[in-house]
Amino acid sequence: MTSGPPGGEAPVSSGHLPSPEYSYNGDLSPTNSLGVRPVAPPVAQVNLNGSARLNRFGHLGPETAVQAFYHYFYNSHPFCLPEPRLLEVFKERRAPLLEYAVQFLGSSFIPSVPTDMYKEAMNRNINNGNYPRDAWSVQALMLFGIGLHAHNEVPRAAQVFQIAQALTLELGLHRMEFAMMNGENDPQLEESWRRTWWSMFTVNGMMTAVNPGVQFRLKDVATDVPLPCENHQYFSGHIPFPSTLQDYDDSAFLPSLTIFSSFAYLIDAVRILGKVFECARLDSTFEYHAVDVVDQYLCNWRLHLPPSKLDIVNNDGHVDEVLFQAHMVNAGSTIMLHRPRSNLGFGRVEGVNICVQPGQVLLPTQTREIHTAKCLTSAENISALIRLPGELQYHTPFFTCVVVMASVVHLSYWSFLVPDGQDDIIKQSIRLDVGTLQQYSNTWPIAHVVLGQVRGVAHTLFNSKKAMSIHLWSNIDQHDVIRNVIEDGGHVPAQNYAQLIAP
Repeated sequence: MTSGPPGGEAPVSSGHLPSPEYSYNGDLSPTNSLGVRPVAPPVAQVNLNGSARLNRFGHLGPETAVQAFYHYFYNSHPFCLPEPRLLEVFKERRAPLLEYAVQFLGSSFIPSVPTDMYKEAMNRNINNGNYPRDAWSVQALMLFGIGLHAHNEVPRAAQVFQIAQALTLELGLHRMEFAMMNGENDPQLEESWRRTWWSMFTVNGMMTAVNPGVQFRLKDVATDVPLPCENHQYFSGHIPFPSTLQDYDDSAFLPSLTIFSSFAYLIDAVRILGKVFECARLDSTFEYHAVDVVDQYLCNWRLHLPPSKLDIVNNDGHVDEVLFQAHMVNAGSTIMLHRPRSNLGFGRVEGVNICVQPGQVLLPTQTREIHTAKCLTSAENISALIRLPGELQYHTPFFTCVVVMASVVHLSYWSFLVPDGQDDIIKQSIRLDVGTLQQYSNTWPIAHVVLGQVRGVAHTLFNSKKAMSIHLWSNIDQHDVIRNVIEDGGHVPAQNYAQLIAP
């Protein structure tokens, strides 16, 4: 790990405080409660006329990890206070663990910043129990769990998230009165606490889908916490009277269309994901009915979206990252429900992998062709998410695992169902999947690992179909992306990806 200035420890010699990370300079001393070593402050950049230059994050002075966190990561998981407010909290030393969780994630986007320094400080203080048992620490533990998973520390991510779950329930974040009692009569802070609960809920669902050590424990917790508002309302501090989950569930029966926040649609998508998990555990007596009911939930989620929530790109050309996640979860849930019942499975292969939960070939509740078609449609919906404008880095790290789900669908469809000479479109989809994972691997180590898994799957599937004389190696152009993926996959140990080819 290359070392460099940590995110955010330098004031700018312009009289402005670009961010409280700020005057920390040497305050990150061995006497600091988190034990982070001091690092020399970076030098501010100036224009030719001597005025301070704005960095790429729109701040004066050097780039910092906190700025990178808000620029790249925050819009996908916007439960912390907006940047100016949280910097005030950090300056007052009210949330020491959260400060380093934010910098751990932010440093992942700046190669010159030593991510390990923040990770070690977090692990040390979590292991020692040296952190306040408050909602700031819940936010810190949740962020750290997401970051550890993205850094491919999957078992540790599960441990940390379990600690976050326990603290969430201990504090009572799932109760409406928590936000009111701890909101200091500040609507924005109250909204932050509501978002913290619902983010724990949604992250719990997504983590359960991709991390075998995590259970969707919060799924069955009774809650009366109101729904979050739209991001622009939260960021501005103009918080409307919140809607409730009951309002959302009743809205389908109202005479006029009610539009809820993007966060509300994400919450509902994750609730349905929880029903997909339940389907996998039901015994065959009830399975037929249950699968079709959950399929209806997935379809209804899409059918009842108001037109404004079908457009993931805002009028200003920016992606609504929370709404992006909602569509991502719906597509991934559909693949999880239908792939074990489709023609896209290849028998159970023992092994361990990261992004796809253990599975088995299950009896179809419709024809296998219908289950297959629904998988393919969802995989194409994931491809459409990839093609949206903007940098992939702005999307949640969980998107890597959803891309893997689409990759396996695309690869298996290409392997067994598409004749030679008619596979150009599906090969472009595979190229898109591989390119996305390559791009993500520059930031998140887990993407590098799952890219190897996808290559391994390609290699295994090609050998299977070659034995069946479905495709011939000579029919694949020397420079074809499929050929490269298959060749690279030959060097990947089978145990690294075996679970991927079990549906």
